Amino acid sequence: MTDTARNLALFYLDRAQRSIRDTAVVYRREGGWNSLTWGEWSRKSMLVAHALRRLGVKPGDAVMVAAPTSHQFLWVAWGVAYAGAVLVPTHPGLPEHEFREIVASVKPRFLFLGNPALLQRLRPVLGKYEGRIGVIATECIVGEADAGGRPFLRLEEVVTDRDEAISLPRLLSLGEELGGDRLGLPEGVEELGGDDPAMIIHTAGTLGVQKGVVLSHSALLYQARTLAFVLPVGPEDLQLLFLPLSHILGVIAFLTSVASGSAMAMGGGMRSLLEDLRDVRPTFMVGVPRVYEKVVDKMRSVVSDFSTVSWELYRRGLAAARSLEESADAGRKPELMARMQLELARRTVFPRCREMFGGRVRFLVSGGAPLSQEVAHSMKAFGIPLLDGFGLTETAGATHINRLDHSRLGTVGQPLPLVQTRIDSDGEVLLRGPGLMLGYLNDREATQCAVDDGGWLHTGDLGAIDSDGSLRITGRKKNLIVTAGGRNVIPAKIEHALHEIPHVSHAIVVGDGRPYLTALLTVSARRLSDWAAARNILYDNLERLRSDVRLYRDVEQSLEKVNSRLAPHERVRRFAILDSDFSVESGELTHDFKVRRRVVLERYRDVLELLYSEKM
Repeated sequence: MTDTARNLALFYLDRAQRSIRDTAVVYRREGGWNSLTWGEWSRKSMLVAHALRRLGVKPGDAVMVAAPTSHQFLWVAWGVAYAGAVLVPTHPGLPEHEFREIVASVKPRFLFLGNPALLQRLRPVLGKYEGRIGVIATECIVGEADAGGRPFLRLEEVVTDRDEAISLPRLLSLGEELGGDRLGLPEGVEELGGDDPAMIIHTAGTLGVQKGVVLSHSALLYQARTLAFVLPVGPEDLQLLFLPLSHILGVIAFLTSVASGSAMAMGGGMRSLLEDLRDVRPTFMVGVPRVYEKVVDKMRSVVSDFSTVSWELYRRGLAAARSLEESADAGRKPELMARMQLELARRTVFPRCREMFGGRVRFLVSGGAPLSQEVAHSMKAFGIPLLDGFGLTETAGATHINRLDHSRLGTVGQPLPLVQTRIDSDGEVLLRGPGLMLGYLNDREATQCAVDDGGWLHTGDLGAIDSDGSLRITGRKKNLIVTAGGRNVIPAKIEHALHEIPHVSHAIVVGDGRPYLTALLTVSARRLSDWAAARNILYDNLERLRSDVRLYRDVEQSLEKVNSRLAPHERVRRFAILDSDFSVESGELTHDFKVRRRVVLERYRDVLELLYSEKM
């Protein structure tokens, strides 16, 4: 049974046998949608497993996969588990030097790449790699066709030696030749225990340092079973899965569907998210805060295009929802006018907002980074539960999450069953539970620093536990600022408050060893154009618009309100609006949208010096 399987291979196989004819995956193909049952999926993965065995992969060997999230990626993931190997999912957009470091440390027996273009890009860093290479997609789009050019790159155009790379279709054919779907699990797989390694997931690292976190079968199975129970989800549900499977949040989203038997839909990722939501009409979804921020921004834009009346109803409805939430927190009686305004918005414009998620969504889950309170309040006003959670790669995913029957804005919820939480004397959040990692790959010293002799993981996050057991994350221990006056400041707390300024998309607070705090702010193109449109400002250059004195004046007024709620030593005295938003491509954000603080501070060193200059 799924509840008693001691390793991922048995866990997957049991789901396939119990739900053999039920839909497992729906995915885009040639403009439409195709589907696979759990039984069909399992069969393809069994073919992959036996082909991998024939090519030299043994139980315990590492198999690395660098590819976008797709149904083929999932065939491979199951196939790796069926082969008894250790899956190493890796983001395909990693810089070459980071990819080289991971290959050198993991030493994979087999390496899957997403498409021919990735093989072509990474060929220079694979010179010393001695294992086999597989390519999941045999062709990929590389550009627009023009003047005789071709938009596709095919595998045969990239491979110089017929034995250098094997395509996924050829791998499946090899499995067929071996009779893989009739042979069952390869030898030795059923004997794998819960404490054996199942995956190695590399943390993005805001300082640019990649650490391989080794996770056991039992840790991942705990996540899958527990989340399927507490959320709760079942076979009648449909999840839109688009997160990268190189990130623990994407992995546990996938495993939760396997544990519950709920189907997964896979579209075009972030670039077609709204279209995919409309088409597949999911009942739940897991995402990072940045995803929900983009959707709320789009909602705001769409509603403002309807009419002035719709925009006013929307704006007043959100303000009323926030007012009612604040009254409830303070124990005050809700104002009648606010209740009426919220009810009117829920009868008129808010249903249109819910429809952007397909109209069937029961709840959304947010994790991986702090959730903006503006977004959380908006979703609650729309009538869509947005459940914020907390966890680390080192805990195999979630340790805390808000529930449908117990959700509190500003917290990451109560602990999952069997998870213990403790706040250390310096405010650091310590965790202990069944999801704890086996350790960092090839780094015993770092493992001993992270997990003490009592089995407590030192998260590096600062937090507090409310009276109902809900956890509040207040900042990062290592990012603590000590001002020139000797005052300790938690920058994350202030950065969180700065995100309440309507135009701000990212905020970095600085002040270590300085007489006062300053902030580097970014404004996204969408928010900037909304701001200009609301004030009838014509512009032909976003960069110049970001330096507009009227924008600075508006941000300054909002900053005054934020500062009024902070202690004197926590107030931001000066700020700069940067000439572009942070992005993954520029290296300022990790692939899970966390700010690379060190990169930003180095890149904008001159701006910071100007903020502390007496000439300002």
